[in-house]
Amino acid sequence: MSADIQKLLVAFWSQSWPTQPWPTATQLSDIHAVSDMDPGAVLLALQEFRKLDPKGFRPTPGQLRAIVHKADPAHAEVAWRAFLKALAHYGGAPNGTEVPDAPKFVDVRIVETVRRLGGFRQFLRGMDAQELERLRWRFLRVYADVLRGKAQALPEPKHAPLVLPPGLVDRIGGGGR
Repeated sequence: MSADIQKLLVAFWSQSWPTQPWPTATQLSDIHAVSDMDPGAVLLALQEFRKLDPKGFRPTPGQLRAIVHKADPAHAEVAWRAFLKALAHYGGAPNGTEVPDAPKFVDVRIVETVRRLGGFRQFLRGMDAQELERLRWRFLRVYADVLRGKAQALPEPKHAPLVLPPGLVDRIGGGGR
């Protein structure tokens, strides 16, 4: 995000909530926290927040992100099309072309979605229509989870149960007897 855009956002943010002190360090922190987002989207989110809470406190970067990234089916469809475009680009690349582990998408949530689905390269082998439809459904569901900030479920541990030597539990005071 350019310095001019940052100044514009700080000016709008400050003018919308002029009665509240906004220390320079907080300004820089807030602008940095939204610097990966489209400046126009941030400005629209500021305006939307102002409508929702005109007399309230200045919005936090998290509140702005929530407005910009609300779980809207249109966002997920745009993300799906960007993913398909990357698949077409790298899937049709001549042999020997370096394929990244994760292409650089403008929307970092697509990268996280693809990571949760198991990585980008696995999808380059080609799919029939049925597999593609199943992938679309999974992609949209996982993308919605990413949008909502839902944590990924942790896999079950893949280790053997702990086996203690006989008598050790009694010596350390356990055993429940």
